[in-house]
Amino acid sequence: MMRGFACLLALCVPLAHCGCLDKDDHPVSTLSELRNRTKEELDAIYLKGCIDDDFLLGPAYGEVIYSVLPSLAGDLYRELFGLAWEGSFMQKTRCKGEDFYFFFSLMNPLDGAKLAQSQITFFPAKAYIGRLPDEKAQLDDCEAYIYDYSISKTDCPDEVSLLGRQKYPFDNPPPMNMLIDESKIVGVDKDNRPVQLNRVFVKVLPGVLVPLQYEGLLGNPL
Repeated sequence: MMRGFACLLALCVPLAHCGCLDKDDHPVSTLSELRNRTKEELDAIYLKGCIDDDFLLGPAYGEVIYSVLPSLAGDLYRELFGLAWEGSFMQKTRCKGEDFYFFFSLMNPLDGAKLAQSQITFFPAKAYIGRLPDEKAQLDDCEAYIYDYSISKTDCPDEVSLLGRQKYPFDNPPPMNMLIDESKIVGVDKDNRPVQLNRVFVKVLPGVLVPLQYEGLLGNPL
């Protein structure tokens, strides 16, 4: 009863996220609605987003929808970034006897030239539910999906192989290991595919984050 009351009041309740995917008042209903938005508009959409207790497993198509770079430079950056980055892949495994989630980037450096149709998982992040480590970067007090690229092999020694990559490839090199994302579900489209909005930051100092870009993700049908 208390959880339902909290949901009605739209409060932030840790580990009780009110059936986010079943809501009928998401701020968007398609990924395209996130494009050509200002930072302020994207922030407003993000604030209306939510999360479920469970991560959205499997692949998701992705695109950079906003960059902090000036207009023309930002447009060029998004186009170049999109030549290699195609989205993400969420994977559940076991590490140190507990459930552990990897958030991988889906890369295809040749796709922009239409020379290959394969994808590879690259640049792993540790996925968990929580808050950004910099309070000034937070838009609200609600929990979000956090994807931390400073992950180390020590976080999941179960997946390290001397003969090559298993489910954990390697520690990320700089500057990738300085990135951290927060994400919320902001919509479900007509094909029942969840739309996520990611806010991407660079950790310039311990506890100090600088915004980099916003990404939109379109998942598999639920």
